[in-house]
Amino acid sequence: TSMNQSHFKRTDLWFSGGDGTPDNSNLRSGWMGRSLQAFYPDVYGVPTSNMPDPLGIQIGDPNPNLGFHTETEHQNVINLYGQDAAGFFSLIQTIGGAPITNVPDSDHGIELDYIMGVEESTSQYAQRISAVFNAGSNFLSPYPTTNPSRLSDQLKTIARLIKGGCKTKIYLCQLGGFDTHSAQVDGGTPTVGEHADLLLDLAESIKAFQDDLEGLGLADQVLTCTFSEFGRCAKGNASDGTDHGTLAPMMLFGKNIKAGVNGTNVNLSNLTNDNQLQGMQFDYRQVFTTILQDWLGASEDV
Repeated sequence: TSMNQSHFKRTDLWFSGGDGTPDNSNLRSGWMGRSLQAFYPDVYGVPTSNMPDPLGIQIGDPNPNLGFHTETEHQNVINLYGQDAAGFFSLIQTIGGAPITNVPDSDHGIELDYIMGVEESTSQYAQRISAVFNAGSNFLSPYPTTNPSRLSDQLKTIARLIKGGCKTKIYLCQLGGFDTHSAQVDGGTPTVGEHADLLLDLAESIKAFQDDLEGLGLADQVLTCTFSEFGRCAKGNASDGTDHGTLAPMMLFGKNIKAGVNGTNVNLSNLTNDNQLQGMQFDYRQVFTTILQDWLGASEDV
């Protein structure tokens, strides 16, 4: 793959399944959206009897994610940014007005039909999400974390939705702050500083989520995967931080995940002139493909 060190472009590559090469640098849909559409070809942006829930739910970011975009106009994803299911439903109910009865037979009419369809499907999904959220519960409340965590709140919402009967296949949440160009460590001690605090937040949030799922009897049904747009350089900079890097680990959590480390430690003495690690062992798409096939049951054609 070809490394791109723009935050925005690199994020798009991760979510589109691209690699920075000319043929795969500007994909306009996401790997999650394409896969979910292949899993459920009969779901056209509205609930069905077999799939009453959105195929994907995004939490923790107000901006719709490219990863869930499909190749068609039908969007089967909800962005539950505020994590308030009842509030989300109330907000959706205030959008738009009565359906237009005399839609003109024109390009303008086609656009009106599309907008009314989005409004109707979003309203149905919002009502369903509110219902499953209210029907759900958490085994742990509050989640035990050292500091108030946005990630733990997102995971807590996901666990409650699943407990309430939500059939959504992929949930997307986020924990920001890892772009540690400065203050990554404090006083030269790697266990103290911004990066250590973020990893503690991640560890405690994931541990609470797993304990919650176990208590709810749902641990067999959930797999969690972490990824980020960048790794970091192998050497620190003059500001006690690190700059954008080419390689990074991915972590997977779950009751049915085979424990252990895949791959070997990188050679810290084999760096590029700008302190980059060398020797990528896994393309990130191998991990996502394995999840789609071995966890979600996709065929090799998906």
